[in-house]
Amino acid sequence: GGNKEELKHFFVANAAAADGSASGIGTISFTGDAAEAAGKILSQLPEGCTPDGTVGLYPCFTRGVNTYDSFDVEPQAIEKIVPGARLYGMFAHGEIGPPEGTACFGGEIESAKHSMTSILAMHLKQSD
Repeated sequence: GGNKEELKHFFVANAAAADGSASGIGTISFTGDAAEAAGKILSQLPEGCTPDGTVGLYPCFTRGVNTYDSFDVEPQAIEKIVPGARLYGMFAHGEIGPPEGTACFGGEIESAKHSMTSILAMHLKQSD
């Protein structure tokens, strides 16, 4: 039971590192290939940023085997793009993220409710 309320915002935070190296998060919503989505974030990184190896993945609970006819396809695809990625996340039902295919890098961004979609959040740091 209970009343349902619209969720207007969704936040994934990147805690500031003690050395000041944390630099935000790149986020994208996708219905296609996970490696392609991760590659899109990497191709649009803000100047001076690089992935820190931490990646959040929030797929619709109906994806996975239903989409790929196999398990762990998206995590494996992300690992190929960000070798050694530390992956966290959860399955969702009614995902909230940026408009599909739009890579966003912090600040106030438009968010949309999706279905049969995965949300990818790539943590960033300042380049060495």
